[in-house]
Amino acid sequence: MVRKEKSAASAFVESAERVEWVEVVLRDGRTYQGNVIRNPIRRTGSIVNALDETRFDFSLDEVQAVRRVDDPRLDVAAQELQVADLRPERRLEAARALQQDMETAGLS
Repeated sequence: MVRKEKSAASAFVESAERVEWVEVVLRDGRTYQGNVIRNPIRRTGSIVNALDETRFDFSLDEVQAVRRVDDPRLDVAAQELQVADLRPERRLEAARALQQDMETAGLS
């Protein structure tokens, strides 16, 4: 049995699947933000941005870098809950609690 080594791009995208919100930089300079879905068999991936309601498909060979970025959905949710008036440490707690509630309800 021959074991294939993972490419750097494949490793980037695989780790990005475990993160809520990422920015993918392609070799031609384009950048996309959202959640990553990966198809290791076809060596492709997709960035899904729920805020913009967009989806972009790419080949793993096109990926130059993947960075974790702040999830803008938490900012929108925080504004909706008006947690901006809370102290900074309470704001983070409220945003995390909301994120857990969204995950439990299957909304994220």
